Amino acid sequence: MPTPKQIVQDIIGSFGYEVRVKRDSFAFCTAYNCKTVLDIGADRGAFAQMARTMFPTADIHSFEPLPKSYATLVNTMKGDAQFFAHHVALGDRETEVEFNQNEFSPSSSILPLAKAHLDSFAEAREVTRVTVNQTTLDKWSLSKTLRHPLMIKIDVQGYEARVIAGGREMFSKADVVISEVSFVTLFEGQVLFDSLVRTFSDLGLKCVGITNILYDRVNGRPLQGDLICDRGASV
Repeated sequence: MPTPKQIVQDIIGSFGYEVRVKRDSFAFCTAYNCKTVLDIGADRGAFAQMARTMFPTADIHSFEPLPKSYATLVNTMKGDAQFFAHHVALGDRETEVEFNQNEFSPSSSILPLAKAHLDSFAEAREVTRVTVNQTTLDKWSLSKTLRHPLMIKIDVQGYEARVIAGGREMFSKADVVISEVSFVTLFEGQVLFDSLVRTFSDLGLKCVGITNILYDRVNGRPLQGDLICDRGASV
């Protein structure tokens, strides 16, 4: 029977892509000894589970706006007294937004799919529009006491700039950030690698690495990865 990893690789491979993932690619992050993790774009809880393994005593706040994914997230982390689920999207203002929920879940985003995405992902076509509530990270944090070291993880399919714009105060306090980043435009209106690195630099965060890179299997071009930034902490 194929493993979950093999199934994912087969699905991605059918669209002409491949994923090269180093085992335990975030394992070195345990050295940050984080006491709070903000998991933005939590989906069904995979990162939250990994964060709990890395940081056994941390408070984990996961943000997921899509109802089905949120329900699975809550069930996945059931019984964890230091886990907190938030059924909301994060962006640059308080409002309601239309979320493009795709049957191919990695293609779901508030932003529309760009041509490069549509050309490459044959099944990323059928979209259900879901209205979700959106707030800003800075607004959400006003009533919270968050312990340090603080990690912020972002996986929002091209919406990174909006999340950061609504959370500049929190990002300026983060000790480490893990952010999905694209090298080609996969979602309309998204910012790419160079712009995102400059934004984090302006907030005092230095790029220290990138992992989990998604490559085009035909020409080997890198498409996406997970950017890791910190404040010069020793890890």
